[in-house]
Amino acid sequence: MANQKYPINKSINRSIEFHGLKAQYIGYMGGSMGTLFVLYVLLYSVLGLSSYLCIGVVLVAGTALTLTLYSLSNRYGEHGLVKVLVRRRVPDHLRARGRKAFFFPRKRGNGRSQAANRGRPQGKPERL
Repeated sequence: MANQKYPINKSINRSIEFHGLKAQYIGYMGGSMGTLFVLYVLLYSVLGLSSYLCIGVVLVAGTALTLTLYSLSNRYGEHGLVKVLVRRRVPDHLRARGRKAFFFPRKRGNGRSQAANRGRPQGKPERL
């Protein structure tokens, strides 16, 4: 009993990696493969195109998607793509057209967001 060896998980706090794809790119790959399947079904059954033409279109689109996902995974890593997309949405500057916003701030009620106030009776804020 004392001589048994137990395997130790050495990948604690590491992101998931599958064939070189990291983290969320694995989900993107699964979604793109599902989309390609739906594209094949639409081209073949709805539009009535030749099956060889449909397979060719899906193979070319699949190759392009796979290469794009691998390049994004290698370039940005685990969280880099999300950070780049968020950074694009941050405004360069804010413009205040008056001082009213600073002198008379809007009152929020009981300090909760509007989503948290749904279903609560309006009136005095509850005391904790």
